Amino acid sequence: MKNDWLEFLRQQGVTVHDSGPSRVRGYELEKYQVGEEDFLCDLSDQSWVVVDGPDAQSFLQAQFTNDLAGLTSQAWQLSGYCNPQGRLLCLLRICRYGNGFLLQLPADLALPVIDRLRRYILRSRVSMSVNGEIVSFALSGVPARALLGNMEPSSSEAGFTCHRRDDMLVWRHPGAVERCQLIGPAATLRSFWQQADTAVVGGWAWHWQEIINGIPVITQRTSEQFVPQMVNLDLIGGVSFSKGCYPGQEIVARMRYLGKLKQRMIRGYVAGEPPIPGDKLCRAADGQAVGQVVAAQPSPLGDGSELLAVVKLSALGASIEVGADERPLLERLDLPYPLESADQRQA
Repeated sequence: MKNDWLEFLRQQGVTVHDSGPSRVRGYELEKYQVGEEDFLCDLSDQSWVVVDGPDAQSFLQAQFTNDLAGLTSQAWQLSGYCNPQGRLLCLLRICRYGNGFLLQLPADLALPVIDRLRRYILRSRVSMSVNGEIVSFALSGVPARALLGNMEPSSSEAGFTCHRRDDMLVWRHPGAVERCQLIGPAATLRSFWQQADTAVVGGWAWHWQEIINGIPVITQRTSEQFVPQMVNLDLIGGVSFSKGCYPGQEIVARMRYLGKLKQRMIRGYVAGEPPIPGDKLCRAADGQAVGQVVAAQPSPLGDGSELLAVVKLSALGASIEVGADERPLLERLDLPYPLESADQRQA
């Protein structure tokens, strides 16, 4: 069925790469529509892992940073998967699915993550596999608002709702612009794609929206580089400090209660092409490394690129250069949330 979806995309003028977001036309031809906010884009750079079995919840609860016990069928959640040193192997989006769970993560990390999780199954009654029958695309602006307006109201937290229509899931994503993600079999999504009647753009547009909303992504280049708080996962509902243990939990908890967090993720703008995740940020005055790029995409609002980067808090007042070649200066942009938790602000 996935091959049927790829053939359908080709008929729609979408080019799907082995890795990275799909493309339709050159960035410059798509930027206007993305800036207008109403668009549709394929998300074939993502994979969907089904975890099933009587012990699925207890097993995953002991692996991830967020609390699955309170996750209802009307919501999805962000969560991290850490190594024993508390560094993020990947970020996931999770919802209930049948008698188990559906996990979304970048396609190039899916198999390594499954292999790692399987080491800890032991006697747990759990099965997991990449579901090649599931595909996904995203809607932004008016098309998303129209679709969500026809859905049953949800009691879940705004921005992280999960609607179910027959064999399709619709995840509402946070942000000032209404946006949602459709997940399901190719035949069902093909019909909704054709009904959307809006501009089709490359998957970079969705990832740009994640950047402006301060939602990080972990790639192969940045896997095992960051503690969850460094990429603000605690500020966007991706970490529970009241659930039980998981790999790296002691380090993550110590960072909150005993340590002093020295790095946070910020949003910024640079001239030129997008830097690559993992690229260094350096203080302009002396060239000292002060951070790393987390994600970057072309900006539809200018000629440069927008990015998320983990930066030392002590360097935020300095001029910062990005990358290794021409090293453009970073212009800091606002995030939609403060860089402190409520606990920190009250301290």
